[in-house]
Amino acid sequence: MGLGAEHDRTRKALEPLAYGKRCPYYGLVPTCPGVMRRGQALDLDHSTPRSLGGTRGDRMAHASCNRSWGNGTRGDRPVLVIDPGPTPGW
Repeated sequence: MGLGAEHDRTRKALEPLAYGKRCPYYGLVPTCPGVMRRGQALDLDHSTPRSLGGTRGDRMAHASCNRSWGNGTRGDRPVLVIDPGPTPGW
């Protein structure tokens, strides 16, 4: 399924910058190898899933991590929870 010319251009521009950086799914997807390296399959990922209104790919991720994570809302997938810190009054 193609996502259009703009998606392809963005992917081509961001891919070289991703090498040596940590995959955004590291620690969330158990099989994530961590750092993105040349020769690994990478996807242009949507930090806000398309199914939840995201319109532009804005970061690179391992293809296997991106595809196994889905949109992050299925019951069999871990969901990233950001700890807001201590609750006032506790």
